[in-house]
Amino acid sequence: MGLHNKSKLGRNRLKLFTIHYSLFTLAVLLLVSCGYKPVSHYTRQLFSEPFYLEVSLSQKDPDSGVFLTDAMREAVRYRLRGQLSEDPRSVAHLKVSYRVVSFDALGYDPHGYVERYRVNLETRFDLLSKQKHIIRTIHTTQEADVTPSALHSSKAKREAIKACAVKAVDQFIAFVASHEVHQ
Repeated sequence: MGLHNKSKLGRNRLKLFTIHYSLFTLAVLLLVSCGYKPVSHYTRQLFSEPFYLEVSLSQKDPDSGVFLTDAMREAVRYRLRGQLSEDPRSVAHLKVSYRVVSFDALGYDPHGYVERYRVNLETRFDLLSKQKHIIRTIHTTQEADVTPSALHSSKAKREAIKACAVKAVDQFIAFVASHEVHQ
């Protein structure tokens, strides 16, 4: 049982490794040969120079405004990995404004208090650069739980808004990349 089974187990592992390695190599060759380029390739081209980011506050929801502004700046800086400029006269200008932040109740406890809600965010992106002028409005949602603690509920609300902002930036980047591919 000992030596014969160990060598058989070693051969099976080697065979399994060879199969996985071959499939991985085939997948890479297919992606490279068909001209695949990741989204980051297109966004790097579009945001190669420092750009000015302007985030506008909504008059309808000033409570979430400051937090949402910070979340949007962080998401854009992290996702685009571009150099943000403090100069509004920069070559590229990205204006982000949100129009609607609303909360819909999804679940109630036996006493009628909200236990779960959905955050709805409508974000408008306006990109102006030397090559492009792209405008896109994106709707995102995120669900969150409400806890009996006001502190935890407030934190959950901020995290849900931040998740919506990140989703909106991701969708905008995907849109810009697909826009670049088709031109």
